[in-house]
Amino acid sequence: MDKKVIPWVNWINSYPGVETVGSCGGHKNPKDCSQAPQNEFYVQFRFDTPDSAPTKDGWDSICNIVQYITECEFSGDAYLRLEFSKTALSDLFFTLHGRNVDADIVPHDE
Repeated sequence: MDKKVIPWVNWINSYPGVETVGSCGGHKNPKDCSQAPQNEFYVQFRFDTPDSAPTKDGWDSICNIVQYITECEFSGDAYLRLEFSKTALSDLFFTLHGRNVDADIVPHDE
């Protein structure tokens, strides 16, 4: 796992009902579409019940993640963005994208 995304992966995995399934911390020369460009990253995650309906904990976790992202303020071309893709309920994936975002903004438990 790329060092840059470890705090983001740990943060998402700390929520009940969701699990990360892929990530990239950015590459100077991306070799394919699965690699983020330098200064960008992504973490893909889903509900941890891929063969059944998501739990209330899972939906609450998605809401908390979205709330945090929408409350972040950035300058310049920095951003955090959450996208989702779906072909069936069991194929519902969320992707956290970031550009020029320092990992020290990742929430930490006090």
